[in-house]
Amino acid sequence: MSEVIWYRDPTGFMSGDRASRILPEPHTGMDAQLNAIFRFSIYAAILISVYRRSLTPGIAILATVGLGTAAVHESRAQRDKAQRESMDLIGVVEDPVRGGFCVKPTRDNPYMNVLISDIGDFPERPGACDITRKQVRDTADDLAGEDLYVDSDEVYEGKTMLTRQFTTNPYTTIPNDQNSFAKWLYLPAPRGRGTCREGDGDACAGRIFHYYPSVRLDPIAEEAITLFLRAGGIVEQKRATLLGGKAAARNFWDDWVRLLPKDTPIRALELCDLTRIVPLAMKKKRGDTGEKKKNGEEYGTAWALLDGARVALIPPIVDRPGIYVGRNATRHLIGRYRGRIRSSDVSINLSRGARVPAASDGGA
Repeated sequence: MSEVIWYRDPTGFMSGDRASRILPEPHTGMDAQLNAIFRFSIYAAILISVYRRSLTPGIAILATVGLGTAAVHESRAQRDKAQRESMDLIGVVEDPVRGGFCVKPTRDNPYMNVLISDIGDFPERPGACDITRKQVRDTADDLAGEDLYVDSDEVYEGKTMLTRQFTTNPYTTIPNDQNSFAKWLYLPAPRGRGTCREGDGDACAGRIFHYYPSVRLDPIAEEAITLFLRAGGIVEQKRATLLGGKAAARNFWDDWVRLLPKDTPIRALELCDLTRIVPLAMKKKRGDTGEKKKNGEEYGTAWALLDGARVALIPPIVDRPGIYVGRNATRHLIGRYRGRIRSSDVSINLSRGARVPAASDGGA
């Protein structure tokens, strides 16, 4: 638990092992460092008063150090408050993804790009917040479309002229990240013939579309992206999209990103190179018909005894994981990932002493 300045927490100031902390440590906060200085002054005042056999020097030391630490703390608090107000005014917030600070969408600058005025007024501005995060993306779209005329076609399609023509730039700092841009242009791709500047498409795509030696997905995330491709996902020039438009792609990304680890380098679905997994997805898709027929012949119709009567269970197979598509999928549902149902998600009522059926492979 972080410390509070000594005059706001007199009892906790000397409690526990804090009484022995008399030297400021660089990794602690400002309050803890000021408390350490004041504790040292207390012990020094006691020793000097005992040595001089007078309380006057001890009181003078405590008064001087006490007022000094309090003044430093209040000055720092006022400066931090003014800085927070200034940062909030220009749209700077803490970045929960990358740490540090980032520029959030505002009404005057919904896409968080560098403005001409920033070069002179705010040259130290941080970069834009992660536009691939749903909260940031939705806020930017809402602010960009505020007080904007929208016709019925744009409402139905979910697109406006702003979303077609404007976007967040790749680099939003002053100056731009020239080092990364130079690497994108001049570093050759692994197994590539040359650089992006020389016309090697693999090198260009590698710098744009998350080119890593490999990004290993866990089985659940891999299954989800495979189902995405089988349900109508297509890959055009190594860019992943979904038949169904912008809403379907967003819905799937919002579900899929929850299956990825927190430290994943994948920042957006449309920037992923999925060409290596497409053949496997298409192969599984062609085998769906035979697999469904086999399952129907194997399982047939199951029966259960309900109050002594034999009752048919049709169908006995739990729906497999998949992607919501088709005419029955609403705008808010299309593209959503329907996850695998595991044995831990199912409750069954059995008679006393009845055999508990074993879960199938994979826990479905």
